[in-house]
Amino acid sequence: MVRQASFIVFILITILFELFNKANCKSGGGHYSSQRSLGTGSSGGYGVSAGNQQNFWGNSWFPQDMNAWYDYALNDSDSIPDEQRLMAQLLRNYDPSARPVYNASNTVNVAFGIALAQLSDMDEKNQEWYDERLVWNASDFNGLVTLRLPCSKIWLPDIVLYNSADDYTQGYYQSKAMVDSNGHVFWPPPAKFRSSLTTKMNAHGEKQNIISPLLRRSTHADNDVIDIESSKSYSNHNQSISSLKNTKINQTDIILYDEHENKTMTISFEKINYTIDQTTNIKQWYKWQQIFSCYKQTTKKQILFDLSGIFTPGMNAILGPTGCGKSTLLDILADRKDSHGLTGDVLLSGRSRPAYYKYTVGYVIQDDIMSETLTVRENLMFSANIRLPRSFSARQRIERVNQVIHDLDLHSCINTFIGTDFIRGVSGGEKKRTSIGMELVLSPKVLFLDEPTTGLDASTAQNVMDCLYNLSRQGRTIIFSIHQPRYSIFQLFDTVLFLSAGHTIYFGSPIDILPYFTSQGFKCNEHENPADFVLDTLIEFNGRSSKILQTVYSQSKMHSNVKSLIESVTNENNNEDLSFLKQIVLRSRTMEFYYLSQRTFRNAIRNPLLAASQITISIILALLTGLLFYNMKATVDPGVRNRLGAIFFLSTHQILSTASALESLIKERALFSHEYVGGYYRVSTFFLTKIVFDLIPMRIIPSFIFSIITYPLTGFQRSIVRFFVFLVTIFVSSVYGSAVCFFVAACIPLFAVAITVTILIFSITMVVSGFLVDLESVFSFFRWIKWISAFHYSSNLLTINEFRNLTFCLSNNTRICPLQGEQILTERNIAHDTDWDMWKNLLAIALMALVLFFMAYIQLLRIKKVK
Repeated sequence: MVRQASFIVFILITILFELFNKANCKSGGGHYSSQRSLGTGSSGGYGVSAGNQQNFWGNSWFPQDMNAWYDYALNDSDSIPDEQRLMAQLLRNYDPSARPVYNASNTVNVAFGIALAQLSDMDEKNQEWYDERLVWNASDFNGLVTLRLPCSKIWLPDIVLYNSADDYTQGYYQSKAMVDSNGHVFWPPPAKFRSSLTTKMNAHGEKQNIISPLLRRSTHADNDVIDIESSKSYSNHNQSISSLKNTKINQTDIILYDEHENKTMTISFEKINYTIDQTTNIKQWYKWQQIFSCYKQTTKKQILFDLSGIFTPGMNAILGPTGCGKSTLLDILADRKDSHGLTGDVLLSGRSRPAYYKYTVGYVIQDDIMSETLTVRENLMFSANIRLPRSFSARQRIERVNQVIHDLDLHSCINTFIGTDFIRGVSGGEKKRTSIGMELVLSPKVLFLDEPTTGLDASTAQNVMDCLYNLSRQGRTIIFSIHQPRYSIFQLFDTVLFLSAGHTIYFGSPIDILPYFTSQGFKCNEHENPADFVLDTLIEFNGRSSKILQTVYSQSKMHSNVKSLIESVTNENNNEDLSFLKQIVLRSRTMEFYYLSQRTFRNAIRNPLLAASQITISIILALLTGLLFYNMKATVDPGVRNRLGAIFFLSTHQILSTASALESLIKERALFSHEYVGGYYRVSTFFLTKIVFDLIPMRIIPSFIFSIITYPLTGFQRSIVRFFVFLVTIFVSSVYGSAVCFFVAACIPLFAVAITVTILIFSITMVVSGFLVDLESVFSFFRWIKWISAFHYSSNLLTINEFRNLTFCLSNNTRICPLQGEQILTERNIAHDTDWDMWKNLLAIALMALVLFFMAYIQLLRIKKVK
């Protein structure tokens, strides 16, 4: 009985609470006052309340979305709904296509004022959106009261300001708005706070916050941006911003950013068809001749069929079964596909894409390829330093990187290495977000991503997609392919394009997907993920449903609306100026060389495979060689034999040991290919820095260590000149081996194949060097190989250096020395009469290394920038 009575009392209290809450909502009070009322209506504020939304906007879609948001907030089962979920719900219901077209008739006037969230001395329950202490008094600013605000440029969350007093501890918020010379305010898509002044809010302690207005103006003639009183700070703790008053501001002075700062871009494509050449091996049995005939047949295979669509700022997803053409379409839109076999038009904001288009958009590939021995911040700084235009100062580059770190929530791992097999690094989600950040430093208007959630667990994938969603709300057009998203991810999409076998099945809002498929007789089960439902529908019945939907879509009103929208965007933006994008690709070759050299050197010293292992192996082998051939005596036997053996071992070891660097070169080839295609730097810059700051330094140190240990232990002739020749020979031989590995790595991207080819080259040239076998006794067509064998020249050089002017005795206890070193050289057909006979061998090795480096450079140039 007591338990039942308690339950009844609980129900009654809950009902009374709900009645009180609804009554409070009608009166304008309560916790949700900041969401329900857009200002108090007093002078200087926005003065737009929920009661007069219809009259203010004159658009039916606005109050519908707003009311849906209020109902969601007030009827949520939780006592305190998650504000982020509320904002996400608002944005999902928002239809960009319903925004009115900008013209004078639908431009409205709004009050000009500083409308910031009040952060000081406010707890979550009492937080308010409007702060009377931040009212803009028009009399203090030459009567500036209202500004004309184009409806087409505003998003709902710019009016319904998202307010969260808990987040101020992050210490940095920035609100942007641009006012042109006509007084029109252009807002970017929403962030935490929006106002008509650009402000930076930095947390100083727990209770005090500083507001630093950064008023900027532009001359319009040269687009110079000038800071006005940017050094002043104004406290928001128990005082008004009276310091701002009496500041003379004209309407044309309030141009905060360059006119291109808040530009948005659309990607439209029409009648895209893509065909590839497919080669198959045909085996045919001719019975009457009793033979097999094998030949290759090339046929045409069409991948994409007459695709049309338009992607606007927001989350644009390309979905479909495996092999349907998602990645192919993504590459075509990003201009990373070979134009052979491609027909149709791809437009950027209604205009033909400029030649430098691919370098001004971001493209995040499926595999997260970046420098693994650098930290997250170092990778982002490298991308900023090497890709941002020359006009950016060092401080601006750092600020851009800090903003990217903030947007992608990378604060916890900024000083963590990406990670290698030997270095523990960041998690998969952090690595993916860093990969996205490498592209975001350019602040691209369009961002492409190929399968951004592949290889990530559900929680990490959700975090990555949430980051992309927040970025899309900053005015970016984000286009990505994705295979099978979970429902919470699917809800983030603004536009979805479903493909099946290269055909369009659906193109539109994810909200309308289920009604569309239901109208075609395909019913989704309750609580089933719409994305899974569509994919299952396309796969079942052996593709028959897919063919039906292809036909239905091509004849649907949705398809005709897409074509009309593409045509309207093309006509509207026919005079759109895209030349401002060109400044992104104007970079200095000197800066490229400096920052790429810096990264290359860091990689070299931090990579254990290239640095520590090379030095350690050199020390171990030097000690082993010195002990095996310790203090060789100048005797006929075994002195001559031991010296020849030591020389052959030294010459072969120095070349063969360079194969250990092949794996890192293969990995770096993938990094170079990705960055070169993305326009990070020129091939010549990468080539020079790789040789000057990696291959050669990583050969000098091990060669010197090896030589200084080996030479005195083995008992070679004690002479500074001979030691110098020995050292130079070891070094140049190592450089030659590195050149072979560099060339092979530039040609072959697979390590297993590359190491096999490298060993084959070394083995053949070593055998025919003339040291192991007398070439006069082998077939004549093998003999020429010795002229391209570095083993031949290095062994000859070391033999001349050691045997010339050396006398061999019968034993250590006799003065009978019948054998001269020159006799040994003559018997082995090694020319030794002049110094040139020795140095020409060194020159031959150096020339072969230069030729191989040049061939590697040519091969790097041949790497395609398209797939």
